[in-house]
Amino acid sequence: MKRERLTCHICYQPLEDGAPELDAMFDVLDELAERIADFHRAAGRVVDDFSTDWPGHGSLMTVNSDAPSGNHYFWIVLPDERRARTELLGDILATLSRARATCAEAVFSVSLESGAASQTIELL
Repeated sequence: MKRERLTCHICYQPLEDGAPELDAMFDVLDELAERIADFHRAAGRVVDDFSTDWPGHGSLMTVNSDAPSGNHYFWIVLPDERRARTELLGDILATLSRARATCAEAVFSVSLESGAASQTIELL
Protein backbone atom coordinates (compact mmCIF):
# COMPACT_ATOMS: atom_id res chain seq x y z
CA MET A 1 0.00 0.00 0.00
CA LYS A 2 1.39 3.36 -0.99
CA ARG A 3 0.95 6.05 1.62
CA GLU A 4 -1.79 8.56 0.96
CA ARG A 5 -1.37 12.10 2.13
CA LEU A 6 -4.12 14.68 2.39
CA THR A 7 -2.81 18.20 1.86
CA CYS A 8 -4.65 21.44 2.45
CA HIS A 9 -3.61 24.90 1.29
CA ILE A 10 -5.74 27.81 2.46
CA CYS A 11 -5.32 31.31 1.03
CA TYR A 12 -6.97 34.17 2.86
CA GLN A 13 -6.76 37.92 3.03
CA PRO A 14 -4.85 38.72 6.23
CA LEU A 15 -7.27 40.60 8.44
CA GLU A 16 -6.80 42.47 11.66
CA ASP A 17 -5.88 40.37 14.67
CA GLY A 18 -9.03 39.09 16.27
CA ALA A 19 -11.06 39.07 13.04
CA PRO A 20 -13.98 36.80 13.96
CA GLU A 21 -14.13 34.90 10.66
CA LEU A 22 -10.42 34.01 10.73
CA ASP A 23 -10.54 33.18 14.43
CA ALA A 24 -13.50 30.87 13.79
CA MET A 25 -11.72 29.18 10.87
CA PHE A 26 -8.57 28.54 12.91
CA ASP A 27 -10.66 27.33 15.87
CA VAL A 28 -12.17 24.66 13.60
CA LEU A 29 -8.69 23.74 12.27
CA ASP A 30 -7.44 23.41 15.86
CA GLU A 31 -10.42 21.15 16.54
CA LEU A 32 -9.43 19.05 13.51
CA ALA A 33 -5.88 18.64 14.82
CA GLU A 34 -7.26 17.47 18.17
CA ARG A 35 -9.72 15.07 16.51
CA ILE A 36 -6.85 13.47 14.58
CA ALA A 37 -4.81 13.16 17.79
CA ASP A 38 -7.84 11.58 19.50
CA PHE A 39 -8.14 9.09 16.61
CA HIS A 40 -4.56 7.93 17.32
CA ARG A 41 -5.03 7.93 21.11
CA ALA A 42 -8.13 5.72 20.70
CA ALA A 43 -5.95 3.25 18.76
CA GLY A 44 -3.50 3.13 21.69
CA ARG A 45 -0.77 5.26 20.13
CA VAL A 46 1.22 7.66 22.31
CA VAL A 47 0.65 11.21 21.09
CA ASP A 48 3.35 13.66 22.18
CA ASP A 49 5.91 16.05 20.72
CA PHE A 50 8.09 13.14 19.60
CA SER A 51 5.42 10.81 18.21
CA THR A 52 3.74 12.39 15.21
CA ASP A 53 3.89 9.67 12.53
CA TRP A 54 3.19 5.95 12.78
CA PRO A 55 4.19 4.10 9.58
CA GLY A 56 1.14 2.31 8.25
CA HIS A 57 -1.14 4.01 10.77
CA GLY A 58 -0.99 7.64 9.62
CA SER A 59 0.19 10.86 11.20
CA LEU A 60 -0.90 13.90 13.13
CA MET A 61 -1.64 17.15 11.31
CA THR A 62 1.65 18.72 10.25
CA VAL A 63 1.55 22.48 9.68
CA ASN A 64 4.09 24.26 7.50
CA SER A 65 5.37 27.08 9.68
CA ASP A 66 7.11 28.75 6.72
CA ALA A 67 3.90 29.56 4.84
CA PRO A 68 3.77 33.24 3.86
CA SER A 69 1.25 35.63 5.36
CA GLY A 70 -2.25 34.91 4.12
CA ASN A 71 -1.49 31.23 3.59
CA HIS A 72 -1.95 28.16 5.76
CA TYR A 73 -0.63 24.79 4.60
CA PHE A 74 -0.81 21.42 6.32
CA TRP A 75 -0.82 17.72 5.56
CA ILE A 76 -1.93 14.48 7.17
CA VAL A 77 -0.68 11.00 6.26
CA LEU A 78 -3.67 8.67 6.21
CA PRO A 79 -3.70 5.14 7.66
CA ASP A 80 -3.09 2.22 5.28
CA GLU A 81 -6.02 0.19 6.61
CA ARG A 82 -9.07 1.00 4.48
CA ARG A 83 -11.70 1.25 7.24
CA ALA A 84 -9.52 3.51 9.40
CA ARG A 85 -8.56 5.65 6.38
CA THR A 86 -12.20 6.01 5.30
CA GLU A 87 -13.35 6.94 8.81
CA LEU A 88 -10.60 9.50 9.30
CA LEU A 89 -10.90 10.97 5.80
CA GLY A 90 -14.65 11.46 6.21
CA ASP A 91 -14.12 13.24 9.51
CA ILE A 92 -11.35 15.42 8.04
CA LEU A 93 -13.43 16.48 5.03
CA ALA A 94 -16.50 17.25 7.13
CA THR A 95 -14.43 19.37 9.50
CA LEU A 96 -12.66 21.18 6.64
CA SER A 97 -16.06 21.95 5.10
CA ARG A 98 -17.10 23.54 8.40
CA ALA A 99 -13.84 25.53 8.51
CA ARG A 100 -14.41 26.76 4.97
CA ALA A 101 -17.95 27.86 5.85
CA THR A 102 -16.65 30.11 8.64
CA CYS A 103 -14.56 32.31 6.32
CA ALA A 104 -16.19 32.90 2.94
CA GLU A 105 -13.20 34.78 1.53
CA ALA A 106 -10.76 31.94 2.19
CA VAL A 107 -9.88 29.68 -0.75
CA PHE A 108 -9.36 26.04 0.22
CA SER A 109 -7.44 23.61 -1.94
CA VAL A 110 -7.61 20.09 -0.51
CA SER A 111 -6.02 17.19 -2.35
CA LEU A 112 -5.15 13.56 -1.85
CA GLU A 113 -1.67 12.52 -2.96
CA SER A 114 -1.01 8.85 -3.50
CA GLY A 115 2.03 6.86 -4.54
CA ALA A 116 5.47 7.64 -5.85
CA ALA A 117 4.01 9.32 -8.93
CA SER A 118 2.03 11.57 -6.57
CA GLN A 119 -1.31 11.34 -8.31
CA THR A 120 -3.36 14.22 -6.96
CA ILE A 121 -7.14 14.31 -6.59
CA GLU A 122 -8.76 17.62 -5.64
CA LEU A 123 -11.26 17.00 -2.85
CA LEU A 124 -12.60 20.44 -1.86
